[in-house]
Amino acid sequence: MKKKQALIEGVNRLKASHEQAATILQNIVHDVVRVSKGGEGLPERRDFRRYRRAIKELKLQCLQVEMVLAEFDRED
Repeated sequence: MKKKQALIEGVNRLKASHEQAATILQNIVHDVVRVSKGGEGLPERRDFRRYRRAIKELKLQCLQVEMVLAEFDRED
């Protein structure tokens, strides 16, 4: 039962990390599109740093879920 709970919690954290990264990327893309259409203001460097941190967190969550899944494979 602990493995199932760990998997559920891991997937929930993975989903939250993915949503956070996707939101940040969406904001960056919005800024880039605005600039490409003649608008002003490039995306802020801090947004790229936030996105990079979000991707790192997403990768970490993926690894954690993979580890839990590997435990299920060992039982087979």
